[in-house]
Amino acid sequence: MNPTHGATHQYHAFGPNHPTGAPPPYSESATPRPTEVEAARTLMNQMSGMGFSHPECKPILVRLIGLYNALAERTEDKLLLAAQDEFSACYPKLNHWINSNLVFLRDNQVFELAFVSGRLSEYQNAQVNSNSVDQTRTDFFRRYFQQEGTTNGLQKLGLLGSLDILYATQHASMYATYQGRPELELITATQETIKFDFAGVFKIVTEVSAEWRWLARGLGNDEPYIKKVFSDCKGSCQKAVLTVVNDFALHGGTEYELIPALERMDKNRLAQKLNLYLQSGRS
Repeated sequence: MNPTHGATHQYHAFGPNHPTGAPPPYSESATPRPTEVEAARTLMNQMSGMGFSHPECKPILVRLIGLYNALAERTEDKLLLAAQDEFSACYPKLNHWINSNLVFLRDNQVFELAFVSGRLSEYQNAQVNSNSVDQTRTDFFRRYFQQEGTTNGLQKLGLLGSLDILYATQHASMYATYQGRPELELITATQETIKFDFAGVFKIVTEVSAEWRWLARGLGNDEPYIKKVFSDCKGSCQKAVLTVVNDFALHGGTEYELIPALERMDKNRLAQKLNLYLQSGRS
């Protein structure tokens, strides 16, 4: 009998967990588990070591809580940020108003509104914290109105119509939303958006959504970033191109810098269209 064959046969017969197998090595010098305080300090030290100042750690910790909540199997295990709790207490009718008046909007439309209003980061944070499309929509609009306020928030909802994000059959629902305005509590704006004309570039950049990877490369992004965007957007080219432009703007990019990126893609017509729009006072 071939000894090699026999040994293989014996291994499969008894399996690696058989009592006659060698026990796993044991070490008495195992590293003790750190305390909660030590773990927290380690996390803060690591963020500091990556170059984040103390104030810059706040949005990272907020996102960390969102990731934690997304993995929580039970509602009672999730963490609620103090600011969110206070806002809910101040405006108890808002959730009901959102679910009564904006439920007709589809996820892709909420995403596009988030982009053109300069609030895509809030949509992304809401999505991390949510377990469903409906919950994402509700949480996003809570954040949206918390930052925009009632007046600006309702005004920016008009971008859904002016930028043809709405379907023809949804205009009546949008009109009913404005009719329901008296039910919405008066909310004071708390945070302005960055100085970037998201609404102005929307129709131009979405024309190259199928080639969003080339635009991403033209704006200086590497392949790991492109893979992450593809994964985060679940293969949606429309969401991907808007994510790329939003990230570009958040890192200090300007509308004018999109022009050479489009030209490198041989999208000269779109580059010229964007240049004319910017030169004409963005009307």
